[in-house]
Amino acid sequence: MSGLDAAEEIKVVVVVYYHDDERDGPMEGEFKHWIDRYGLSRRVPFPQGDHELRKRDNGVLGIAAGIGVNTATAAIMGLGMDPRFDFSKAYWLIAGVGGADPAVMTIGSVAIARYVVDADKKHMLDPREMPEAWRFGTAPFGVTTEEFPEPVQDRYRSVFRLNGDLASWAWRQTRDIDLAGFLTPGDIAHRARFSEDAAQGPPQVILGDILAGDNFWHGRMMTDWARAWVDYWTEDDGRFAIACCEDCGALTALTLLDRAGYVDFKRVIASRTASNFTCQWEGATAGESLATEDVVELSGLKAALESAYAVGSRIVDQLVSHWDEYRDQMPS
Repeated sequence: MSGLDAAEEIKVVVVVYYHDDERDGPMEGEFKHWIDRYGLSRRVPFPQGDHELRKRDNGVLGIAAGIGVNTATAAIMGLGMDPRFDFSKAYWLIAGVGGADPAVMTIGSVAIARYVVDADKKHMLDPREMPEAWRFGTAPFGVTTEEFPEPVQDRYRSVFRLNGDLASWAWRQTRDIDLAGFLTPGDIAHRARFSEDAAQGPPQVILGDILAGDNFWHGRMMTDWARAWVDYWTEDDGRFAIACCEDCGALTALTLLDRAGYVDFKRVIASRTASNFTCQWEGATAGESLATEDVVELSGLKAALESAYAVGSRIVDQLVSHWDEYRDQMPS
């Protein structure tokens, strides 16, 4: 790096996706509490992405990577190769919101993932035209004759296997956080429409897996597909908990950055917090349920943002406060 200042060592990168730089509406979103409460107040120009970076002098850097797989992929790749920063020892915390399976978690609950599965990369037939033996009309990309072919072969990064020891450590650091106080009266009333025990139970931090893709799908039939798709790609070792958009893009970039020596993929923690449910309540149609969800101000967004920050900031604080240990040896 002759002629350049030495790159700044980064301890933790907080990755969120949607944010309004004008900060005057609901798209203020996932970055809000990190800026206002954690003190990511230093603005850093970032022409590689749609939003400037945010930084604190304790080695924590925040990025709003943007909405959608393509945008997030480009932004994370651009950040990882930015010569101003040294990410070789950095932990990456994805701290977004998503739609919860009501059989697994409720509004305001946080899922920390061991697996992130791609929802987009597949062959798809309209269910009205699919073979009789098929259940959903989808098949892995590259396979056109079977819906769930065996053995499972991940040729195109259809599933990301994260560091399970690190995920379990993050869960242990945060499982005692009381998230129930973040629920609004509207959240409580909405949860009561669902018969599932998990939907009506207290919000909590769980180990649960992410299905990520740009289609904002909804409904009980689609939720059944999501469960089966995650089961297939994780060979029944994972559990579908929450759906979101951008994570496979961010993880693709981090995978390639790891290959190039810029980051350590084993230091990635992926979490998502429930801002809504993936399906309708009893007595409603999928269309009626979807009509209640504004994509930029989801039904349980307030509680989700509070929980995401409460859990995420605890993880970040643990990593930073024990940096002498965790810089060279990952927690487990």
